[in-house]
Amino acid sequence: MSSIKKFIVVVGTLLLSFSFLFSQTAFSIKDTLVNGNFVQVKINNKTGAVHQVYGLGNITSEKIKIDRQNIENLSTQFIQKNQGILKVTPQDLKSIRMEKRKNRWHLNYRQYYKNVPVYHSYLGYTVYKDGTILSLGSDIHPDISIDINPSITESQALQIAKEQFQKLSKIDTPNVRKPPELTIFPVQNDKGYDYYLSFIHSPSSISPLGPLQLNKKRFSYALNSFRWTKNASETHL
Repeated sequence: MSSIKKFIVVVGTLLLSFSFLFSQTAFSIKDTLVNGNFVQVKINNKTGAVHQVYGLGNITSEKIKIDRQNIENLSTQFIQKNQGILKVTPQDLKSIRMEKRKNRWHLNYRQYYKNVPVYHSYLGYTVYKDGTILSLGSDIHPDISIDINPSITESQALQIAKEQFQKLSKIDTPNVRKPPELTIFPVQNDKGYDYYLSFIHSPSSISPLGPLQLNKKRFSYALNSFRWTKNASETHL
């Protein structure tokens, strides 16, 4: 079997493994009292954090018009007020989207741990123009506790990623779309999550796939999928 075919088999196996793990995530639904209101909460039992919340009421108790000048401050106050149930503080979130469309405000945040972003960890909710919160979704990881000082440099991590890419793709000219990003990478286990300080890479090739007649979509996905440097010291696929 060629190295490229082996690579695709390995990646496919990993993807199936990740899909199996994610499918085993258990959620529980309960009604709970939040700031005097009963709300329905869907909890991720692996993280202990909410996954979805319905019935949170209004973003503010004040009768004011919500606009671009006050929405950010109102949202910060809302998260601060509900940090007990959300298990995250405004200081651990950075806004990635705050826009109004069709009389609704769409607010999205990314989680950070000691100023290091957490991979695929977001919080978002939608607000009507009168302040009513439609729903809230979250993939927050509240129990991270790791050293955020990498044992290798960004340039060393990039070199490791390039060498791995060249070895697996047999292409000598990998093109890096953006610099490695120091990130906290959650890996699900039987009881919860392990967390690794990682460098996330997105290498690609400036050479076309050319005459390769493999499943090009899957092959392209595999070659362009992330590489991370576990514990920021060793490259893994």
